[in-house]
Amino acid sequence: MDRSMTNETINLIKDILKEGYALIGVGSRVKGDDGFGSLFADELLNIDPNRFFDASTAPENYAFKAAKTPYKNIVIIDACYFSDGQPGEIRLFMPDQLASTPFPSTHGPTLSMTVDFISQYGKKVWVIGVMPKTTNIKDFTKEQFDGETLSPELQKSFDELLKLFKEVENA
Repeated sequence: MDRSMTNETINLIKDILKEGYALIGVGSRVKGDDGFGSLFADELLNIDPNRFFDASTAPENYAFKAAKTPYKNIVIIDACYFSDGQPGEIRLFMPDQLASTPFPSTHGPTLSMTVDFISQYGKKVWVIGVMPKTTNIKDFTKEQFDGETLSPELQKSFDELLKLFKEVENA
């Protein structure tokens, strides 16, 4: 795979971001690639800490803050397992998909409950999921034990997604 996202996914994400959004990054930094969302939110906090939230492994703790923002779109970024995915692949889950199918998050039911709660405030909740290479500590390289290192596949996806977000922010 040359890129982590299809052109369709890139265009959909751009449209969502241009409409206005708040972001919740989810993930455990001590579990390698699972920290993707947390690390991503951390990169954007300096833009506006009232719009970008690093929820770590507790997205429910930021649901109310995100729901009370003036933005109609809430974007959640998390590591997600896709049965047919490749490490580093990014997919966008739309609001109707979240309501009708079990969500493949690495964080179980708390993310689904968070999505449901935020939706009750009339927000559109979108999940950007990235397929992790590893979240198992026994598979980590020595360099990954600092809790801040992603696999090369996810680092490439991280950089590509961050570039897309910053392009929209700077437009």
